[in-house]
Amino acid sequence: MDWEATNNSTLANWSDRITTTSATQATSKGVALEYLIQLANTLKIDPWFTIPAQASDDYVQKFAAMVRDRLDPTLKAHVEYSNEVWNGIFTQANYAGQQGLASGLDDTSWGAGMRYYAERSVEIFKIWGNVFGASTSQRVERVLAGQAGNPWVGEQILAWKDAYKHADSYAIAPYFDGFGDADGDGWSDINDVDRVNITINMTADQIIDGMLKEMPTEIKTMFDKSASTAKRFGLDLVSYEGGAHLTSYQFPDDKVARMTDLFTEVNRNPRMRDVYKAYLDQWQASSGGGDFNQFNDVTGSSKWGFWGALEYQNQNPSTAPKYLGLMDFINANP
Repeated sequence: MDWEATNNSTLANWSDRITTTSATQATSKGVALEYLIQLANTLKIDPWFTIPAQASDDYVQKFAAMVRDRLDPTLKAHVEYSNEVWNGIFTQANYAGQQGLASGLDDTSWGAGMRYYAERSVEIFKIWGNVFGASTSQRVERVLAGQAGNPWVGEQILAWKDAYKHADSYAIAPYFDGFGDADGDGWSDINDVDRVNITINMTADQIIDGMLKEMPTEIKTMFDKSASTAKRFGLDLVSYEGGAHLTSYQFPDDKVARMTDLFTEVNRNPRMRDVYKAYLDQWQASSGGGDFNQFNDVTGSSKWGFWGALEYQNQNPSTAPKYLGLMDFINANP
């Protein structure tokens, strides 16, 4: 998703995409598809492709054809329409809303956008099916995504014109933060002043205690509700993103530096290894072991978040507790 620069993408025509002969791969158009496929083939991993929100049918067809012809046939390509089309912070949400309203799918932009997302996803899946033909079920995983903290969103998407019948997986992003709200946005049930006053005086261990307390309670409930939704529609539950969700940018200016330091301390705390074990064990118990994508692999800490399992590429894994927790789970569940 990030390599393709999917969020806020305006790509529509195949002729406008980045190629291997482009002057740079570091633009708002993302990295060439050839390189994404080469990476998957080299590492023998199943890729997860996200189609730009405004991509034409021709773009989708040529994208699918390149994957068909170049991806190792022993690997399965996951395909998803854009990313978090329900999320208003991205332009794809507004685009889907406009398209849905223009088609009369609903009288609200949000509702029309969700229905458009469902319809366009099915159209894309059908194009991929035409490209792959008889090998579609073996080589393509069709993904419809919802909102982890609000199963109703997923239900509306899956049910609209029986979109679920054209999909294989239902995907969510089940983040956690230890603040008891089970949706990753941080203490949504109290006002901002109280949140600042409480959190600023917490220790890293207290925040981690909250995370561990969440796993068998709020997080389990979130997992179980999403698993129930997926089961009801006959789909596998998977995670398109997930992990610890701690950001400090939203705090008052005079508190941002302190909160950034505190959340950095949390993410570097050796106990995060146990947090990730509890988290992934609960995911497996609730989802039955559906694919889980940690967001993300390597990213430095900042006020915008502490997403990376590693903070820099050559970090010693023994100093990265989240990475150790992920590897503990992988090694215990080959």
